[in-house]
Amino acid sequence: MGTGDAKVGVAVDTAVLDELRNVGGGDLGFVQELVDIFLEDVPAGLAKARAALGASNHGDLARIAHAMLSTTNNLGAVKMSSLLRQVETDARQNELAGLPAKVEALEAAFTVAREGLLAYIAAHK
Repeated sequence: MGTGDAKVGVAVDTAVLDELRNVGGGDLGFVQELVDIFLEDVPAGLAKARAALGASNHGDLARIAHAMLSTTNNLGAVKMSSLLRQVETDARQNELAGLPAKVEALEAAFTVAREGLLAYIAAHK
């Protein structure tokens, strides 16, 4: 494990990224494409989540969290996935007290995941 991998391991599950790379025939371009989609789609999803929370539309918030969950799982963004599961469950069950803090924590988790994913790409070029 290189020094880049040690840092990446905190943010993302590198085994998931390695498996994606294998699925892509060892081509880092496949992982890069998925990361690019993640970096484009997730900020919009987070904005929608904040809007749904602000409008007290918990059904939409649960659906938005669920939609982002598959993307984060597929890229091994462990902390984001965990938070998204919590937000989805809490929104569906009307457990509203902790939702603002969890949605805010998603922003920080995205930043960490983004850095980890980009570090993985850089370490494997």
